[in-house]
Amino acid sequence: MRTTENAPVDSLLTAIGDHLAEKAKQMGLKKKQLSELTELNRNTVSAALAGKDVRLSTLLRLSRVLGETQWLTALLAPVTPPPMQQLKASKTRRRVSGPAPRRMGQRYNKDNEGG
Repeated sequence: MRTTENAPVDSLLTAIGDHLAEKAKQMGLKKKQLSELTELNRNTVSAALAGKDVRLSTLLRLSRVLGETQWLTALLAPVTPPPMQQLKASKTRRRVSGPAPRRMGQRYNKDNEGG
């Protein structure tokens, strides 16, 4: 079963822990070695690989050692405003050239431009 980003937090933590544990296994790294490479307590490494709720810094350290940092790209990219906000920011208001606006009830007369 594939975990989606909308899954409950506990499910996501478990999936992340499983992924990191599998990656460590593929690299032939034991928890003790991961602990030394990440400069984290061995219990902290065990908790992260078990899918427990750990600090973000723990996840960053493990991700770096295991070469799993691609998820950071989206988080480190500059935040762009939504399209409508970009459009509003780019609009400059200019008055249309032509005769001055008429008063209510006054008819337009070429000879009487501007008032």
